[in-house]
Amino acid sequence: MKNSKIYLGVIGWVCLLILGMSSVKAQTFNLNTIEPDIIPAGSILEWHSAVPVSTGNLITNDTAVNPGIYYAVYKKGTCYSAPSPFKIVKTDCGSNFTNLYKSVDTTDKPAGTILTFHTIKPVDVSNLYSGNAHVAPVGTYYAAFYDPVKGCFTLASPIRVIPNIACSTNPDFNVTHINVPVNGNVHTNDNVPAGTTYGTPVAGGSNPNTSVPVMNPDGTYTFTPTQTGVYTFYVPVCSADTTIGCVNETLTITVTNPYGSNPPIVNPDISVVDSGSIVTIPVLDNDQPGNPGGHFGPPVPSDPPNGTVTTTPGGDIVYTPDPGFTGVDSFTYTVCDTTANPDLCRSSTVTVNVNPGPSPNIILASDDFVKISMNTMAAGNVTSNDMDPNGDPMKVTAQNIYTASVGTFVLDTSGNYSFTPDEDFFGSVNFPYTVCDTAGHCATATLYILVDPVNTLNPDFNITHLNTPVNGDVSTNDNSVSGTLYGTPIAGTGNSSTDVPQMQTNGTYTFTPTNTGVYVFNVPVCPPGMTIDCPTETLTITVTNPYTPGGSNPPVVNPDISVVDSGSTVTIPVLDNDQPGNPGGSFGPPTVTDPPHGTVTTTPGGEIIYTPDPGFTGVDTFTYTVCDTTVVPSLCGTTTVTVNVNTPGAANTILANDDYVNIKMNTTANGNVMSNDIDPDGDPIMVTTQNTTTAAGTFVVDATGNYTFTPAAGTHGPVQIPYTVCDTAGNCTTATLHVLIDPVNTLEPDFNVTNINTPVSGNLSTNDELVSGSTFGTPVANTGNPTADLPTLNSNGSYSFTPDTAGVYTFYVPVCAPGQPAPCPTETLTITVLNPFTPVFPPVVNPDNATGRSDSTITINITGNDDPTSPGGSFGTPGITTPPSNGTVVVNTNGTVDYTPTPGFTGVDSFTYTICDTVPTPDQCGSATVTVNVLPPNAINSVAANDDYANTYGTVPATGNVLLNDNDPEGGTLTVTSQNVTTPQGTLTLSDNGQYTFTPAAGFTGTTSFTYTVCDNGTPQACDQATLHILVDKAPDYTPLVFGSSTLFSNNDTIRNFIVAIYNVNNTINKGPVKFRMSQSLPNKEFIIDPAMASINYNGNAIAVSNADWNIVLNGSFYEFTLKPNAIITPNGSKYIGFTVKVPDTAPYNQVQPVTANIIYQSGGDNNYSNNNYSITITRN
Repeated sequence: MKNSKIYLGVIGWVCLLILGMSSVKAQTFNLNTIEPDIIPAGSILEWHSAVPVSTGNLITNDTAVNPGIYYAVYKKGTCYSAPSPFKIVKTDCGSNFTNLYKSVDTTDKPAGTILTFHTIKPVDVSNLYSGNAHVAPVGTYYAAFYDPVKGCFTLASPIRVIPNIACSTNPDFNVTHINVPVNGNVHTNDNVPAGTTYGTPVAGGSNPNTSVPVMNPDGTYTFTPTQTGVYTFYVPVCSADTTIGCVNETLTITVTNPYGSNPPIVNPDISVVDSGSIVTIPVLDNDQPGNPGGHFGPPVPSDPPNGTVTTTPGGDIVYTPDPGFTGVDSFTYTVCDTTANPDLCRSSTVTVNVNPGPSPNIILASDDFVKISMNTMAAGNVTSNDMDPNGDPMKVTAQNIYTASVGTFVLDTSGNYSFTPDEDFFGSVNFPYTVCDTAGHCATATLYILVDPVNTLNPDFNITHLNTPVNGDVSTNDNSVSGTLYGTPIAGTGNSSTDVPQMQTNGTYTFTPTNTGVYVFNVPVCPPGMTIDCPTETLTITVTNPYTPGGSNPPVVNPDISVVDSGSTVTIPVLDNDQPGNPGGSFGPPTVTDPPHGTVTTTPGGEIIYTPDPGFTGVDTFTYTVCDTTVVPSLCGTTTVTVNVNTPGAANTILANDDYVNIKMNTTANGNVMSNDIDPDGDPIMVTTQNTTTAAGTFVVDATGNYTFTPAAGTHGPVQIPYTVCDTAGNCTTATLHVLIDPVNTLEPDFNVTNINTPVSGNLSTNDELVSGSTFGTPVANTGNPTADLPTLNSNGSYSFTPDTAGVYTFYVPVCAPGQPAPCPTETLTITVLNPFTPVFPPVVNPDNATGRSDSTITINITGNDDPTSPGGSFGTPGITTPPSNGTVVVNTNGTVDYTPTPGFTGVDSFTYTICDTVPTPDQCGSATVTVNVLPPNAINSVAANDDYANTYGTVPATGNVLLNDNDPEGGTLTVTSQNVTTPQGTLTLSDNGQYTFTPAAGFTGTTSFTYTVCDNGTPQACDQATLHILVDKAPDYTPLVFGSSTLFSNNDTIRNFIVAIYNVNNTINKGPVKFRMSQSLPNKEFIIDPAMASINYNGNAIAVSNADWNIVLNGSFYEFTLKPNAIITPNGSKYIGFTVKVPDTAPYNQVQPVTANIIYQSGGDNNYSNNNYSITITRN
């Protein structure tokens, strides 16, 4: 015989020992449980381990033998009966069955016989084993050889099949995400002999698809699922040299979609119990709801075939095997996530090994599972579902492992563990562990951890103007995994047009709206491996028209987000990122809808208090509506608030809300970005400071969140400024400050001055601040203009005008920004037309503009660009004709005025003044309007430059200072960009202190202008432009002529009448007082001048003279004649002065003396000195 198998030969049996058997113990066998037939008298039963039997192979401990072949003999004295073999075999590893054919050695099988198995003896055809001997269950069998020719059996050899609990294949599970590979090892919790191999898995019939893991012979595998659901695979487990009849072990892999709604993750369980005992199985310890915030109801088990089950209030299942049953029993249970509607449910299987009692000393470890979110820690105890049936204390082998790019796993001997994933790690990871009892029995199981990627998709918003592109990035306030892609936005059904943003896969976008209104888009956000049914986030873009008439814009109401722990409340300052659509608008209290999972109330300050329902965790939403109550009817807007309700004790987080502010062009924005940010743990938060200058402007924010944004001069449209806020624990998040700068076409009044029939040109835009693309329209004439003539005006603001009638022309020019509907605002162009041939005319009084702040008084040099125009003219004190609507004005003694705005007023105010030239009689007066821009206190640094005017003639230089009527609202020092320019009209020299000299080119007459730039010393520097207008008249040319009734004086006739004629030989009026003088320094000559003389006899004719038009002063040896202010020498005209010359009788005879008239150089504007003298001689005869 061979020790490994029963040998069936032709040896006859001396004694038939085996009649029946009782229950056996698992793993070892008690030979004393075998009941012999009849023990011969005087004999004893012995068991031996080999043949021939001897005292050397006597089994002394026959109550616990291992599987093998044993020989029973009857011993009487020193004699033995023929040995009767008895074989004990275990079921196949991991199975309740064995192959009986492998238990029999057929090497010496009698020729012509057949191996048969029987259930009782004596064996015959009636008790043949009817089952499949290749998979025979636990029990007793009898092997024999059957000779079909003789029709007889050999003696039968008994085979006892016992459970093989020392070798087990336990069910396995794993959990992963869709399209994310998962690795595992089905061998870890198995107890199989060396050389065991694992074969190709066979997919269960109800699997989501036909995918199968790639299984290696050592039990390691990889599986990449393409669909969600529960996959069941049957893995062949083959002992060494075995290829058929292998047992199957079950591998269950649950695949979830971390971005969708998932049923619970319900994993298989194993347990062990002695027959006749009960066991409590914590089936839920390795299960978990599929969705954040989920909650299990009680499990519902099915009836096991060989026992009964009940559930405990805590969700455990109590299993009781049927009386006398041993072996493997199983049942299923179903558990539901009751927070879903409807409930989400799944089922799994519990396998129970029921051992004959008392059980051998073993330990059982069940696999564990936990699901966490990215960047959070997992903690628990791996022994919560492990057990030692004997009640021995258990101890876990400690671990402290760091896996690069995965995380750190720490496990202590009591089973407490923590897993801290590396930042942004997600996916499945597993950690095998070993637990042992105090007797040294050990088992291995695996902790499976599924780390859900966290694509926290917070709603986004943006604001822009009609037809104005806006850029943004929806990813800035998201917490998404690397490789996340953003898809094409889907327009909401209520959008005002079909326009959609151009979205890049990284979340950046551009949107150019063609209609005003609120646009809502749902943006697909696809994590790695996900291409369809991706979760979406909301992008809301509000589009306004900055040129809509005041009072007709609805509020800008932006979405909000918040966070709170379950069981707590949170106050949400929803209005902090909203703003009325109209200047001066004011919000009423918000009205709120009821959230599905909580309650809301409002505070007097307009905040909303949210309280989640008891036990609720997850995402809740509600809407609120807020109205601008300053308009009738009220204008309202509605938006959504999203609240993340966390489980208490969740990972430390921080939440930052996007912010919004709307300002006018060239004003600063101030506020605090943290006013609507929150740390649910109550940690102090601070902002990462910034001091950044871009093309859009300068942004400064301090650690407390206070910010100032100073836009670059002229900047308008949307500006986005991301910022970062962190708590003291180092948790940070990012949000965006959205600034919408409304364009403002600052239209300053313009003027020009020319003579009749003299073309004049200019450009209205030089002193304006215009939105790029603004256009100037057709001027509209004031009804009081001298004629209906209009300037020829181009869309860029340049114009030309040729008037044929003197007077003051006022035109209203529409200025339209891009997309601005009619009627557009207008700016005023005033053109004063002079008649150089008119002796008396009103002064040139040009409009003025000034800029100041609402909290200060503005001093305005209103006469700085005015001119009396009359020869020798002089201004009196200006008077206020029409007071301002929103302030007061006071005239100072020096002719300037002080304007003080009404407290709180900002905007444009105006008043008119009148000023008179007091030299002519009567006074000549003119009026003009002063426009005042009153800036809010938060306006950016600015400068106001006023157009200037000068009048000269011929080549006489015009001088002045362009800064005299400019102002800096902040009180800074003004500096002019210096110029030295020569044009065909002349040469301008302009110094940085504002002083200028313009020398006309010889022969030039008409108008010319020069644009200049003035800047302050503020930070950032502010600059403005204005124009110096110069009118160059023709210079008058005066020449004298002296003639008398006779130049000869005799004794009888010593008095003669003379006339001095002052001729204006140029076609223009005098430019000031005309002066000439006559000398009487020679002796024997006397001038007799009557200031009131109106006529004089000249050769018998009465000649009219104008002595009264002259001021006549004897200054030493000279008479000086000055034309009075109201007296004009008309173009090509003259003025006569009559006087008498007396020569005394005592004068020597034949004495010749001159009578000379000398025009003083440049008097009256004359600059042709070549003809300024005329002389005749008189003679005494």
